[in-house]
Amino acid sequence: MDAVRTQALGQAASTRIFVQTEQKGTADALLAAREALEMHKGDVLVLYADTPLLTPETLTRLLDRLDDAQIAVLASRPPTRPVRAAHHRQGRWLTAIREENDATDAERRVKLCNSGVIGVPRRESRGAAGPHRQCQRQGEFYLTDAVAIAREAGARAGIVVCERTR
Repeated sequence: MDAVRTQALGQAASTRIFVQTEQKGTADALLAAREALEMHKGDVLVLYADTPLLTPETLTRLLDRLDDAQIAVLASRPPTRPVRAAHHRQGRWLTAIREENDATDAERRVKLCNSGVIGVPRRESRGAAGPHRQCQRQGEFYLTDAVAIAREAGARAGIVVCERTR
């Protein structure tokens, strides 16, 4: 953590660091920055520290997807951590993200993998740290639940599939 803090502050002195004091899930980690999110006026990208090899072009594609969605998720095609998707009349919309051990057999057959990178547009960013449900089995709050919560509220959840490079 200290090395990441030093590196981040070395890139931009105005960087603010927020620390998740208890390990209660990815949504709880985002809540550590609630104060900054509530004051922020732009699009929000949430990136996990262990997401490798992202290009500016990939992140731009994710931000562009926010033009017609209230949340967007970056995915890839490995057969783990399934992402269930449904077809919508204007294209493909994400309906939920499930951890492998929480997924149904049908969800496990979907060949998309959540990268952990999520975008929220400027018009929705004040609620980026909003409602999340506690997963009963693990007792944690998953950021990925934001997709299902958004869909239940009638919002569209977009998806961008990473291109493979060699």
